[in-house]
Amino acid sequence: ASENLMPAQRSASLFDAPHGEACAVPAGTGKAWADAARSAGVTAVVIDTGAVATKDALLSTLGKALRFPDYFRRNWDSFEECLSDLSWIEGKRVVVHMGPLDALSNADPASVETLISIAQDAIATHGQHGRTLWVLIANTKPPAGLRERKTAR
Repeated sequence: ASENLMPAQRSASLFDAPHGEACAVPAGTGKAWADAARSAGVTAVVIDTGAVATKDALLSTLGKALRFPDYFRRNWDSFEECLSDLSWIEGKRVVVHMGPLDALSNADPASVETLISIAQDAIATHGQHGRTLWVLIANTKPPAGLRERKTAR
């Protein structure tokens, strides 16, 4: 899993932007997005959330994959605090690709809305501290309120 946290070198247009964003991407594209990110020198973390159908499972899965500190608790406030930090992950430019979130979208759409809102706040916080965060959410049906991107180019 630690190899998913190593940056690489070349360039891809989404990752050339000076600011991060949250966006919807097609399901099943995690490897392609991670490769594009690494080519642009961006640290990539790809998280399989296909089996996630509850808020608790989502927060647990994300906390483990993002190596949140021991003080992380499976609640939205703690998630926002940790996602807004990520100082333990190598690099000042990080992309988090998670998906699919179809099961959670069907079972608990409010949790997906909260996740997106927190991601957008965390992106802004990273920007204020000279870091860049992208959160890519892969789903069969793109979540409402997110710009859709088909590719990194």
